[in-house]
Amino acid sequence: MKSIKDILQRKIFSSQGAGKRELDEKTVIKVFEEAVLSEIKNLFAEDLREIYLKKKIIYVKTAHPAVASEIWRKREKIKNKSNHILGSKEIKEIKVK
Repeated sequence: MKSIKDILQRKIFSSQGAGKRELDEKTVIKVFEEAVLSEIKNLFAEDLREIYLKKKIIYVKTAHPAVASEIWRKREKIKNKSNHILGSKEIKEIKVK
């Protein structure tokens, strides 16, 4: 299975002669989800009920308050890891409910 980082390198589209990276909401959310699952052990994708992106802010609804607390505690690491994989500052903030 290819890593998301390899797939992102292929998502470069030429825009007016210059290479410009266009990332859609689904790609940013998938990278964020991968970063959360790798950063927090014993966490499953089913624990993340709803994730959406609005104005560079990731909103996360979780299955349990303990999961929300763990994401909140590690939010800076997760944000930095996601932005590093994406190659740009696509995520400005993480809000957990």
